[in-house]
Amino acid sequence: MKKLTANDLTTLGQQARQSPRLRANSNLHAELSDPIQRLAIAMEPDTLILP
Repeated sequence: MKKLTANDLTTLGQQARQSPRLRANSNLHAELSDPIQRLAIAMEPDTLILP
């Protein structure tokens, strides 16, 4: 299991601020083929979330 640190979350927030969509994610699973996939998502206030 991967652990998220405060530094990881700070970095993820910085990546989100620099992204055109104002969001970024960090995969916590080892492989894309893993049957269970977990991730952390950072979103800035003006990011668009469609229903």
